[in-house]
Amino acid sequence: MKYRAELKDSKRLWIGNYPCCDIASPDGRLLVGVNDNSGGYCAYSADRGDTWEMLREVGRVPRMIRLSDGTYFAVGFGSLAVHHFNPKKQEKIPYVMKKMRAASFDDVLEGNIQCSFESVDIPELAVGYGDSGEAESYHTGVTSGFIELPDGSILLAMYGQFKSDRTRLDYFTNYDFYQYRTWVMLSRDRGEHFEFLSTVADCQTYPFEPDAEGFCEPELIYLGGEHVLCVMRTQGHEVYTTMYASHSYDMGRTWSEPKAVNPYGVLPRLIKLSCGALICASGKWGTFFQISSDEGVSWSEPVVLSDNRGRWDRGPSGYVSVFETKPDELLIVWDETEDTESDDIPVGERRIVYANRYKIISE
Repeated sequence: MKYRAELKDSKRLWIGNYPCCDIASPDGRLLVGVNDNSGGYCAYSADRGDTWEMLREVGRVPRMIRLSDGTYFAVGFGSLAVHHFNPKKQEKIPYVMKKMRAASFDDVLEGNIQCSFESVDIPELAVGYGDSGEAESYHTGVTSGFIELPDGSILLAMYGQFKSDRTRLDYFTNYDFYQYRTWVMLSRDRGEHFEFLSTVADCQTYPFEPDAEGFCEPELIYLGGEHVLCVMRTQGHEVYTTMYASHSYDMGRTWSEPKAVNPYGVLPRLIKLSCGALICASGKWGTFFQISSDEGVSWSEPVVLSDNRGRWDRGPSGYVSVFETKPDELLIVWDETEDTESDDIPVGERRIVYANRYKIISE
């Protein structure tokens, strides 16, 4: 089976960037959290993306998934224990996870999101550093994609460094940056408790480009049976390196060797449409999506939304949200830089958020 994408419409929304926090309701209402220089807002559609309004009073919501019981669930980005211990003295690294729940989509709109906290055991977790350029800005792992499995358990993908991760990234000279690994956590009780399940990929087992940040920003999707797909960024700061995919055929307990999806890409987003087409959307050099007809084993050439090849901080962020608004209708919310030349305009005021709708047609 082959698929092609036909652009149906493109809507220019507002100034903003990183529109990657998506929440959907079964009745067609959509929320997308967007960054801007005023603290962020939500782009809201009550009609499956036909029209949009800005909800600044809601703020920038977290990405939330709708569970099979109709409630909404999310996890915080990083550990709440960061900077509450001495990273040079602490042998066992703590991880305190924030979890957020809402009883309905209306509760999300009203800000009625209830929080709880859990101290999670992640064996061999280490203190690591990101690409902020500051030695003080350490982390202890961060969360990324998460899905509900058919039995009601939740699979959560994370990335960071373990104590065995010692593949150094040399272009950060003021501190030791070791390439990331990706791993998954499992909750057997709908997110009440999480436990470490397995490593998806690390750079000691699968060494690759020396300038890459490592396996990070993972996204998950359940594909039936015991098949789970994980797609991961690797590219570093101002460096374009490969986006990879790994498959699990036993519900995340073991993973296949990572295989290339695209020569670049950050925070991939995955969605399977009614026709069976599997979509992977991402970007950075430009914004794009790819289609797989064989459950992520192979991928089409990219369908390009944005071909903006400005400097690293002048192109699109590459962070997107994806929805199926009608059967085989793909909606992608993304950002584009409209001014790639002016040095005196903050990057947050150069990017504009768009919503593109495509019909995916089988041939």
